[in-house]
Amino acid sequence: MSNLPQQQAMWHALSRGYTHTRGALEAALKSEDLPSLEVLDALSALVASDQAMTAKDLETALLMPQYGVSRLLDRMEKDKLVKRVANPGDQRSKLLKVTEAGIAAQSRMETLRDTALAEFLETRARPGQLNRMIRLLGLLDGAEDAD
Repeated sequence: MSNLPQQQAMWHALSRGYTHTRGALEAALKSEDLPSLEVLDALSALVASDQAMTAKDLETALLMPQYGVSRLLDRMEKDKLVKRVANPGDQRSKLLKVTEAGIAAQSRMETLRDTALAEFLETRARPGQLNRMIRLLGLLDGAEDAD
């Protein structure tokens, strides 16, 4: 007997859940005239890194293709959230530097995202369910401690 209907139901639930959650978070950011979640993810990865990152490093951190990261960085640089600076160790690449405006935007965006996420999940998950969901979704991400 095939698990295909169950697998399709799982995919449908994941896809719709992601779309609804992301939509709520994007709407919250937009309501405050803040950049998208992609920008927040990029700023967070850059700020959290203990080493200077290149665009290639950011591709890996965000699981995005090169062209997507390139366009994202172009927008972020235009908005003065990041700067591309010469890489002293490799003249072919640039290092990404978060500006003061980028740090301030990241902090504000994270606070708003966290509040919007808490409000979104509050009506959808009972106490204890979020930890179970994290463990189960971690299995899909290949997390070692997702058992």
